[in-house]
Amino acid sequence: RLLVVTGVQTCALPIFVINLFLGKKHPVIAMEGGWGVGKTRLIPLLCEIAHGDRAGDGFYVTDSMSRGARTIAPEMSALLAPLGWQFKSFFHGTPAPHWTSPKHPEYGHRTRVWVLSWKRPSTKSRAANSLEGPDCGWGVADECNQFSDPEIATAMLGRVRSGSPGRIILLGKQSANCWWRRSEERRVGKEGSSRWVP
Repeated sequence: RLLVVTGVQTCALPIFVINLFLGKKHPVIAMEGGWGVGKTRLIPLLCEIAHGDRAGDGFYVTDSMSRGARTIAPEMSALLAPLGWQFKSFFHGTPAPHWTSPKHPEYGHRTRVWVLSWKRPSTKSRAANSLEGPDCGWGVADECNQFSDPEIATAMLGRVRSGSPGRIILLGKQSANCWWRRSEERRVGKEGSSRWVP
């Protein structure tokens, strides 16, 4: 099932999407919103909430590592570093940027959140997937308006295999080509989606 979120006010967006995430009823949440409504700030909030909810490791992805460094990384640093999260550039000696949570005080586990970019050169087969890697329980795509089609969402669904249920969140600015909303509505049908407008 899908929940499409549109027209959410700035202060309500993070709370509403986090409640949907924790409710585990919607494996795909597609949200479109303008500048300044809190889409990017939602990512570190979801990281901490997922860690507390034992949702497993996760990832966030955007169209380029440089965009992620300019937009998402400052939000991650500002909100998660004071809570004890650490950014690491390598995993077992291999370049693999990720954030690692502190040990959960009650359950003792750590959560990794992988930092990814989606690139598939036109010369590569559609089966080529820059999101390949460890199983994750959840994932977030930021700036979906930078992608021309739903290929990234399909790749994300293939990566989110260990969640119970696996969940993905698709975030983007409002645009004429709002594929992340339209493709999910086609996939699950209009009756499988709902909209919340305050």
